[in-house]
Amino acid sequence: MNRKKEQFALGALLLAFIGLIALFLYAKAVYDPNIPFLPHNSKAQWIKFPSPLRTTTYRSNFCLFSKEFQFTSGQTVLLKMRAFKKWALFLNGAEVRASDPAGDWKKITTNDITSYLKEGQNNITVRVDNITGPPLLWLYTKGISPEIKTDETWIASIDNSPYSMAAIADDTAMPDTSFQQPLPSPWESFAGKYPALISFFLISVLIFMLVNFLKIKWTKPVLSPHAVLIIALIFWCVLFFNNLYKTLVYNGFDAKSHLSYVGYLLERHSLPLAADGWETYQPPLFYLITAVFFLLARHLVSGLTHEFLLSFKLVTFAGAMGQIYLAFIAARMLFPEDDKKQMLVTAMASILPFNIYIANFISNESLSAFLIGSCIVYVLGILKKDLKVSSFWFLGILLGLAFLTKVTVLVFLPVFCLVILYHALKKQTGIIKMCRIYLAIFLPMIAISGWFYFRNWLHYGKLIVTNMNKSLGFLWWQDPGYHTLQYYTSFGMSFERPFFSSFHSFLDGIYSSLWGDSMFGGSVAYLPGPQCTPPPPWNYGYMNLIFILAVPATVAILIGLWRLLEGAIKEMNAGFLLLVCSFTAMGASIIYLSLKVPSFAIVKAHYGLGLLVPVSVACAIGIDFIDEQLKKRKLPGARAILFGWLGTFAITIFFSFLIR
Repeated sequence: MNRKKEQFALGALLLAFIGLIALFLYAKAVYDPNIPFLPHNSKAQWIKFPSPLRTTTYRSNFCLFSKEFQFTSGQTVLLKMRAFKKWALFLNGAEVRASDPAGDWKKITTNDITSYLKEGQNNITVRVDNITGPPLLWLYTKGISPEIKTDETWIASIDNSPYSMAAIADDTAMPDTSFQQPLPSPWESFAGKYPALISFFLISVLIFMLVNFLKIKWTKPVLSPHAVLIIALIFWCVLFFNNLYKTLVYNGFDAKSHLSYVGYLLERHSLPLAADGWETYQPPLFYLITAVFFLLARHLVSGLTHEFLLSFKLVTFAGAMGQIYLAFIAARMLFPEDDKKQMLVTAMASILPFNIYIANFISNESLSAFLIGSCIVYVLGILKKDLKVSSFWFLGILLGLAFLTKVTVLVFLPVFCLVILYHALKKQTGIIKMCRIYLAIFLPMIAISGWFYFRNWLHYGKLIVTNMNKSLGFLWWQDPGYHTLQYYTSFGMSFERPFFSSFHSFLDGIYSSLWGDSMFGGSVAYLPGPQCTPPPPWNYGYMNLIFILAVPATVAILIGLWRLLEGAIKEMNAGFLLLVCSFTAMGASIIYLSLKVPSFAIVKAHYGLGLLVPVSVACAIGIDFIDEQLKKRKLPGARAILFGWLGTFAITIFFSFLIR
């Protein structure tokens, strides 16, 4: 096969890969009754009880929807309806029909209600019960004028509360501003801090000009990738040790539950079962390592001191900082002759906020991301060499450790297998050798982590269980509790109210949690109540600025992704293909998770923290592409502005997370 045909075949396969994922998500959203995605139909609107949005969890509840209407005899009236989820229909107090407990709530049910109606005024009432979200109703009639349909003229009562006017189901609504008072909007922060921003910008431009002047004078690079790496690691150590004792041990997403897991190990000297706590379904590696560090700290230091806090946070910090080194290694493999791209990749990896704030919390997220990143970098290395079966054993070990930390690596496993298969086919590897390669991957992986998932299967009949499994007794849901197409197509709240903007849309949730701690480290509000952990004491005034300054960085990532895709097809670069497919798989998995569990708290960029290396590479490629275009057009002033922005962006991020 000639090169053009190979390029066409690869492009077609990539398109098919992305298309199949999109088709899968569409089919699940529209047709799967286990996915709380509301089908749209212009005949009526979905309605709900007008409960205020909140960040805490709900249990099951029921709602009565009611409406009075006039009827004139002699007409056949059909009522078409569906509800989320179980329903019972009443007309003038008589039960007409109830939903099939095993039925599909997304399908429209048609009922002939003529015999239940009377001349004059009538009442229609629908009871909706739901244990997985808010009770919702969609209904309209045919054969009566004016038609009856669900809208804001209905009244609703939840759990026998007084009746109120029903509300249109809107999963893009934001909670009231008490969640983030007294924080200003990003634009207000921008107006208040523009003198500092001008100073940051001028300093950055001067550094850019100085570096270029010295480069001309010395005829050699002033900075090297290793120098940028050292600066980045110093930057991280300053942040970590400055912040170590200034954040609460309970700051962080489900931090109390993570600590309880460690406490269980220390007290009982055995592994908990998935049903024993909120986070005990997690694989144990992070918690075992943390418990060992705690025991070492207790052995070395007498009394309860800050060293104990260090022992809890050291694993998280090491995993997060290790990702910067992984990005540096990946850049050297992908761009061996391009120091500028290597420096940009390393710099971007060091300043990505979703890695910085997670590093300050007690969580298995950073260790999981580090192990996933290690797998990505190791596969990049394999793709640079001839295929040797012996080199795949270590990949299997890394995958086993990753599976023993968090199940997220499952998203990347098919990507690794497919890219390795693609590389093997290019090398015309025989089928026997391919089987040996996959055995070398899967045998150590299963040997290291398989026992944990087999244990789940013995106890619960499933290899993977989570705190979202109702069979374990975890019956809960959070607002909004359902999703619509509008939630996935809206964007913009990140520039008005970035904190908790995941209430408004999927894109806002990802954007705001990528570029800032938009959920206050798992606290339910900026101003906590008596039952709430105070939010981390970040400099939220500066953090607000990041959401505006991050727009060019986001554009750079999108440009970089396009360039990676282009390089994967035109240059047939297997490394680029690995990064593109990793992006696609992880992005699809977060979308699917948000469909499956439609909670505002699920839409978080740090669920994709394992993508830190690909994100850094994409952003660096995008910035470099813009810079090269400015160079070609001989626009030194525009280049100074570009790097002035980049310096301002980095300094603002530093001050956002440097706790005073």
